[in-house]
Amino acid sequence: MAETITYTYNTGSDPTTSWTNPSRAYDGSATTYANRAIAASTNETDKYLLFSGHTGTSIPNWQITKVEVGVRRQDNGGTAVHCEFKPVFGGSSDGPTHALSRTSTLSTVYIDITSDAGAPSPWTNTDIQNLDIKVWGNNSSASNLNTRVAEVYVRITYRALYYAKPGTVITDDEFNSGSLSGSWTESFRTGGSYAFDVDTNGTICLYTGEGTISKETYQPSYIYQGSISGDFSIEMKFASYRVLSGALYGLVVEIDSTHYYFLGSSGGGDYYISYNTGSISGTSSGYGQIIYIKAVRSSSNVTLYRSSNGTTWTALTARAIGSGICKIGIVSNCGVGDGGNGNCEIDYIRNSVSIQPIINIYRDNTDMTHYLAMRVAGETLYALASTVGEANESALRVRIGGTTYSIKTQR
Repeated sequence: MAETITYTYNTGSDPTTSWTNPSRAYDGSATTYANRAIAASTNETDKYLLFSGHTGTSIPNWQITKVEVGVRRQDNGGTAVHCEFKPVFGGSSDGPTHALSRTSTLSTVYIDITSDAGAPSPWTNTDIQNLDIKVWGNNSSASNLNTRVAEVYVRITYRALYYAKPGTVITDDEFNSGSLSGSWTESFRTGGSYAFDVDTNGTICLYTGEGTISKETYQPSYIYQGSISGDFSIEMKFASYRVLSGALYGLVVEIDSTHYYFLGSSGGGDYYISYNTGSISGTSSGYGQIIYIKAVRSSSNVTLYRSSNGTTWTALTARAIGSGICKIGIVSNCGVGDGGNGNCEIDYIRNSVSIQPIINIYRDNTDMTHYLAMRVAGETLYALASTVGEANESALRVRIGGTTYSIKTQR
């Protein structure tokens, strides 16, 4: 099974100090932009924006099958102005130039760089982390024209044979029983005459309770499942939410009041992030509606993902909130005096890895290796790899848990 994830570049520079507001191209907003006025008949390959760091965390090394670069840009003026970019492999080796078609509105186009000249083969997680991007404008007209760059992305397609080691997972809930299951605990500070309403059509409506989630204060109104241990991957889908100033609707991973990570929708419909790791805390918001949220914990690190379609995921920075027993909560907060006036409807919350044994088998054409892997609750328990090499040599590799054993035979 192939999965796709998109990372946003959030670190960059303007090496020749040529752009207006260059930091807006990597500030996490899809509506702000860096601007460059380009002289007539000029391809400004030397006046590029350099994108050198993104929100990516970790993809298993051998699973990556496709790498694409997306540039959100706008070209103002005649039809002869457009953006161009080139990948910088390993942060130091320039790849080929890719010209992007002109657009009169802010929009994103993705270009496949998997097999570019100089690209790694195969791609690894280290290659993704070290991938820099140079973006500049090309104006072939006889007049001065402008180009704008709002964001740059890297989109990775990879084989998802396994996720994290299994822990104590949540109880999946499609919310179609007509009542709140016993897996949940209710903790609403104040609110209307009731805090939730489970419909038989497969949603739960959570009415807002007064509360605050910020980098300094953690006072959620929510329902939660507790005693979640180990690593996990959990997905939640919004059915709807009511716009209400000061409201927050979303998903939180909580160890205690100073170790949590929240992602959700603010009252205005944009997404909102808040976290506290016990030593580092912060809040921020961004443009774009959230429909799907995914939380993945690996050891002490939690990564939250947002998506508008459940297929293409944008990862936030991993936060080291800890590896202890935690709660998974569905939050429905509002400001003081607005208890019960807002609400969100949740379609489902569930583990996004199977808890049934799954067999994966495929061939890697680069080294003619045949793989067979069995996973239970996301952990690869047994894996076999058979390779036919030179001089009639065969190798059988057996992986049990975290240990690999090799047997070689030769005729």
